[in-house]
Amino acid sequence: MTHTIHSFLAGALLASAGLVAQSPDVIGLTDTTPLLVRQDLSTCAIRTCNPAVGSAVAAFAGGTAHDARDRGTWVTDGARLAKVDSRNQCRLICPTIPVPNVAAPDYATGLAFNEQTSQLFISYSNNIIHTYQVSGGCGLTLVARCIAPVPTNHIVTGLATDDVNGLLYFASQPLQPSTIAGPIVYSAPQTAPCSPICRYRIPDCGGAGFLQRITGLGFEPCRGILYVTDGPTVVGVRPDPNCMVQFVNCCRLPVNERYVGLCVIPADERPVGRSCTDGGCAACALTMRHVLSGDPAIGNPAFSLDLVSAPANSSAWLLINVGSCSATGPTLGFCGPLLVPGSPVILGPLPTGPGAGCAGTATQPLPLPANPALCGLGLSSQYVGLCFSAAGLGTFVSNCISFVITGS
Repeated sequence: MTHTIHSFLAGALLASAGLVAQSPDVIGLTDTTPLLVRQDLSTCAIRTCNPAVGSAVAAFAGGTAHDARDRGTWVTDGARLAKVDSRNQCRLICPTIPVPNVAAPDYATGLAFNEQTSQLFISYSNNIIHTYQVSGGCGLTLVARCIAPVPTNHIVTGLATDDVNGLLYFASQPLQPSTIAGPIVYSAPQTAPCSPICRYRIPDCGGAGFLQRITGLGFEPCRGILYVTDGPTVVGVRPDPNCMVQFVNCCRLPVNERYVGLCVIPADERPVGRSCTDGGCAACALTMRHVLSGDPAIGNPAFSLDLVSAPANSSAWLLINVGSCSATGPTLGFCGPLLVPGSPVILGPLPTGPGAGCAGTATQPLPLPANPALCGLGLSSQYVGLCFSAAGLGTFVSNCISFVITGS
């Protein structure tokens, strides 16, 4: 079945040649309330929730890092660390703990995460960058540390990973404002984060000068854009192999807050239609849902297409194809319309598991390689199924989901 999925992705790429990668949003922690702010950089509009951390404990403290595997965002105010679901009112995924391996007066200044290696990078105010292996979703084990080679009187103030090219970006900031030695952004191998291969100055939002402050970084691999914040603004630049950057865009934060960390969060999916059951199937129309497990982001090995709260002891098939879910479609003898367009690929049968009633589930893994060619690929998927019971044959159909593969 894995081979079938890989074959489907290869065929989908051919069928969708010429697509333009969509821009995901940035997400960052702010310094006052604090808020976890998600910002659409095409409109600068924001959505917010309140994470389970306090406000920034010192100048340049704080950071955010998104994990596409469970759709959670790591957040720190410098002293405390947690993982929250920004799509669900900042619900805790990992409980709030003290930032590991740090003691006052030092504090955390940046976060970044690589889904493929399951490594969380944390920078500290003493300019040491730590690499942690994440296990069990929340457990952190220190595997490496190094001292960033920044100028005297600079502090490391933000991190971001480019997982396609295996790079770590970090910024350093003068402790006191300086017109001579302003903030610098560095790129280095993730395996040797304190051995920079490039150094960059970042243009300001107006493009007339350079940023005089950097408090967070985020990297979007689909378009190769590095997002840099000075607190009230976010500037997008595209680094090149010659250690130069090209200005792309900028947004201002439309609230009386300042970003103290930044990262990229993939685009949301769009559900279409309603679930239904008939005949010998348990009455699960109100509970059954087709959902995404993880974000559809390149480099996410844990992405899957799931069915939850479905009739148990049944067989399900996943329909998937290029394009968005249709508003209407044929029923072909099922209880509801099939909304995946064209002639979809059919994967299954997938058993919904033992039990009774609506305890059934199904999962179709769709691991996404760190391949920018997948960026912008729009897909739709939907589950259908058959039930065999004493009450006779029955059918079920889930909602359809439209989603676009982006970066994180």
